[in-house]
Amino acid sequence: MQVQNIAQTSELSDNDIQILATAGVIPANTPAAQVKLFAKTCAEHNLSPFKKEIYLVGYGGKYTTIVGIDGFRAKARRTGEHAGTDDAKFDLQADGNYLTAAQLKAAGKTPTTCTVTVYRVVAGIRCPFTHTVVFSEFAGTGKWQTMQFQMIAKVAEAFSLKKAFGDELSGLRIEEEMAAFEDKTAGAISVKPAKKAKDELNENHKNWDDVVMALRMKQCDMDYVKHKFELSEANEVLLKKEVDND
Repeated sequence: MQVQNIAQTSELSDNDIQILATAGVIPANTPAAQVKLFAKTCAEHNLSPFKKEIYLVGYGGKYTTIVGIDGFRAKARRTGEHAGTDDAKFDLQADGNYLTAAQLKAAGKTPTTCTVTVYRVVAGIRCPFTHTVVFSEFAGTGKWQTMQFQMIAKVAEAFSLKKAFGDELSGLRIEEEMAAFEDKTAGAISVKPAKKAKDELNENHKNWDDVVMALRMKQCDMDYVKHKFELSEANEVLLKKEVDND
């Protein structure tokens, strides 16, 4: 069965609703009136729930329409005035210095802030729109624990896009803002910062295969691995044996 073009019909068929509920794009058993409102919102913003550009979340008996970061980018791109987005900068200082995700990761640190600049052509001029977000104001659980840099970068980019394209994105939120929206941020929960791996590396360690591949590709050497993971002599022998068995 085919799904309808929601941007043209402003309607969701029973089949559409079943598909979207199964995919987790809308909550199961969402009231019909709420589904109609969601369908109208999709059509007005020309965003497809089937591409997961936009979806519906429910909590506490309330429903909120969420737009994925790809949806934000699509709306900005369709204006024909989106002129690029800079890479995220972390812990930006007053003098302009900042750290990259790689630098913070290597130091075992969690980002404090993230800054993203988006460009829009206004009256023929490429204008920057910059926004800085504070990690602790948005960080929650789940992916905020394992993908800290990606999550906060999405938030910073979303706010910059809303500054640049307020006529297109005003009032819309991305999923990564939900912890703040639901008051479930790091201010209310304990978010553990990333730490250097100091547990013993062995064949059952989650990083074992990655280390083997890195050594084979000469992306690091054995001295680095020994220092980072406190590698024992016995496991060093096993590691060398597996690396050489290429």
